[in-house]
Amino acid sequence: MHFSLREYYIRSDFFYTFISIIIFGTLSIFSLIVPNNILFVYELMLFTLGFLHILSVVDNLAWMPFAMTHTVFANGFAIPLAITSARIAFNFPFALPNFLIFVLLMIWWASVLFHFFISESFVFSYLGGIERQMGMMFRFTIPIYLFASWQIFKFISPTFLFVVFIVGGIVETAVVTLQFLDEEKYIKFPFSYLKSIGFRRYTGTISNPIPVANFLLTVLPLTLALYKPNYEFIFFIISYLVISWGLMLSHGRGSYLATGLMTLLEIIYFLLTPMPTYMAAIAITTVIFPPIYYLFTPQGKVTKNKLKDVVDFAKRKVFKSKISSKSNGEGGEERKPESSNVNRAFLWREARRAFKESPFLGYGISNIARALRRKFSRKSASYFMTQVADRAHNHYLDLLVEGGITHLLIYLALVSVAIYSSIISGMPWIAIAIAGYSFDLLFSFPLQINYLVLMTIVSISMGMGTTFKPFVGYILLASIIVYLLDLYFSSRDNLAMRYVQLSSSARSQGDIKVAIDSALSALKTAPFEQRLFTQASNLLKELSATGKLKLEDLYAFRIWFNASKGFIIKTCEAPDVPFSTMAMVYAVVFGATKDKNYGNECWSLIKNSLKMNPSSLEARRALFTLLTILANIHLQNKENRQALMNFKQAEAVLNRIIEDFLNAPGANYDLENPFWQAYFDILKKLEMYEKLQKYFDIYKKRFEAVLFTYDIFTKISKVFNTPVAWTVINTQGTRFLHPVNTVLGPLAKRVWKFSHGRNAELYLTVGKDAKVSEDSLRPFIEEFKKQKWWTYWKDEGFVG
Repeated sequence: MHFSLREYYIRSDFFYTFISIIIFGTLSIFSLIVPNNILFVYELMLFTLGFLHILSVVDNLAWMPFAMTHTVFANGFAIPLAITSARIAFNFPFALPNFLIFVLLMIWWASVLFHFFISESFVFSYLGGIERQMGMMFRFTIPIYLFASWQIFKFISPTFLFVVFIVGGIVETAVVTLQFLDEEKYIKFPFSYLKSIGFRRYTGTISNPIPVANFLLTVLPLTLALYKPNYEFIFFIISYLVISWGLMLSHGRGSYLATGLMTLLEIIYFLLTPMPTYMAAIAITTVIFPPIYYLFTPQGKVTKNKLKDVVDFAKRKVFKSKISSKSNGEGGEERKPESSNVNRAFLWREARRAFKESPFLGYGISNIARALRRKFSRKSASYFMTQVADRAHNHYLDLLVEGGITHLLIYLALVSVAIYSSIISGMPWIAIAIAGYSFDLLFSFPLQINYLVLMTIVSISMGMGTTFKPFVGYILLASIIVYLLDLYFSSRDNLAMRYVQLSSSARSQGDIKVAIDSALSALKTAPFEQRLFTQASNLLKELSATGKLKLEDLYAFRIWFNASKGFIIKTCEAPDVPFSTMAMVYAVVFGATKDKNYGNECWSLIKNSLKMNPSSLEARRALFTLLTILANIHLQNKENRQALMNFKQAEAVLNRIIEDFLNAPGANYDLENPFWQAYFDILKKLEMYEKLQKYFDIYKKRFEAVLFTYDIFTKISKVFNTPVAWTVINTQGTRFLHPVNTVLGPLAKRVWKFSHGRNAELYLTVGKDAKVSEDSLRPFIEEFKKQKWWTYWKDEGFVG
């Protein structure tokens, strides 16, 4: 399959950028010419369109649904909004929030900007696609949306503003419902991206069920603004149930606990609000029903089990004792937490360690990955060997790492005052929304749309108490320059993400030339977006590992890498990734060509990479490769002493990697096995047989179940002359297929099923043409049952 980069570029650049600019330009012209008497209505329209586009627009070409598309539309709509708001400031009273809230907002934004500029990294990077932490390019648009929302609240109607957010929640619910129906095979819908993560948790348009749930949590209590003794009551019931359904499709542990908190607060509100008894009873039933019903759904059962895992995990941490796993039905084994619990435990610990080293200034906005990467303890580094941790999965720890204690205190003061002021001003649903949003962020993180809703409801929590003079209009007009620059940079970054998608598609189609060209095109299109260097490095690593990287292709990478070294060091959240990747590639090329320039360059990159991340697995792998290549060269030259020294150094490096694997909280056969096999080989070369036996015994014990299962299934494969595999399906719905032999054929027939309590299912699968029966498989199953860990699984027999 061949791709035309030129056609691709024209299509994406013209259709998505030029057409967008025409739309925003037309809206801006209308902002200049609409009559004064409909300015507020036009502002409401722009605010609504901007909000819904930031929430729901998906760029099918741009790799992931959020990419930079939401930021493009945020800036695009910010321009006509700024013009419209400026005209309102010149011609009408311009409403601002109560003085205390307004001052706290200004202090908060001053803190954000300060920690943006003191960040260790080059500032332009944060104008780009750091979407998980909301890059500054999006944050800069927040003020104009706040200005517009204040005018809507004051001069049109508070109800209109809440209805806009409620409609957004219904739209997002519609998307996750389509994803649910598509995955359950009820309909076919052409989603161009991963529509679910984990066990039936749907990603909506925000790309991740965690912030989707957080968004719906925040919007859900705002429906209480319609809790009135008239026709609006019907819309309250309908919208609450609809958004609750969307929330159930994206729920996690944190969001479910937050829902429980909100439900309790909502019941209190209904009991204290003077309304007809039957209406209060209907309302209480409406808010109680969804969280109870959810517990009986498949997703709810999984969430309930995860909550039990959290409790067990907390007990072990507090009491330092083993918890019986009676609930699993197994005798005496310690029940281990789910991996996502372990993930958060390590992240929280490392975030606290990083904070303690810079408690007042922090490390800068969106600089969490760099801070954690350098501070990781050895055990945490073992857990995150191949991951870039760019957030702590706890928004408050993120704030501490980014800006220190003062940054967090300012944020908490703003939120606390908003909760109090919304109650005394007669809008307690805002307090409930903020409480749910805030509680959920103990376990998660916000994205653009969550942040926009929060800032809006926080700022209107005390009502509009101040009127400003026309000079505010000049400030709004001046902000257009910022939005134009933002629009340009976000458009380039969005186009670059499309090139990344093209690179991924070309690689999967086997067109290596286009994959490399498009990866380099992404870097040239958006040279300030630091994540593109990591993505290009991952492509390079994969091509190198599969032997598909040619010297002429490496030459192109070498040019951009040498030109970008300084930028990568100053900017990338994981600068060791491109450095260690290039080091590994240079080591392989050095082994093939014996060109000492590649060897020297490899050694230099390894040293720099280890300075950035002392636990870099890829850097140490490159070092091991370089040392073994040097040892073999010395052997060829009859320089046995030098060869032995290099082999011993290589063994020491590999030994440290193996020890880090053993320090990790769990075994990962696919990741670890190549390193174990290399270690056994080098121990044989060094004739360190005692050490070889020691680590071989550790290896067999560590992967006893895996190795034995491979052995059993290999026997089955030989007997039935067909591909055999075992498939594990864990509680989160992730499917792992482990083929046993190299003859990969269609594995379509599930033959024998085992279940591990509520945690996982294991299927023995054979080729669809294999003539198997329950009797023919029974000898192998009996051998399987003899193992000591057999009681860990329940035999559910033959599956047709």
